[in-house]
Amino acid sequence: MREAEKQRLKELSVRSGNVIKTLQERVGLAEKIIKTAELNAALETEGEKIREYYTETQEEDMAEETQAVLARMQRQSADKASTEVIPV
Repeated sequence: MREAEKQRLKELSVRSGNVIKTLQERVGLAEKIIKTAELNAALETEGEKIREYYTETQEEDMAEETQAVLARMQRQSADKASTEVIPV
C-alpha cells in the first residue's frame, strides 16, 4: 500500500513538472506573439490603420443597403399581388 502511494506521488511530481514546463513554453510563445503584434502596430502606416476601419464601414453600409433593397422588393411584390385581379 505504501509503495503504491509512493509511486503515485512520483508520477504526480513528474506530471506536474511537465505541466509547468509546457505552461512556461506557452507563456514564452504568447510573449513573442504580443511583442510581434506591438512591432506590427508600430510599423503600420496611417493609411493601413484607416483602411481597416474603412473596410468595416463599407461592409456595414453594404449590408444596410442590401436589407433596404430586399425590403423594397418585398413591398413591391406585395403591392403587385394585392393589385392583380384574378379572373373568375
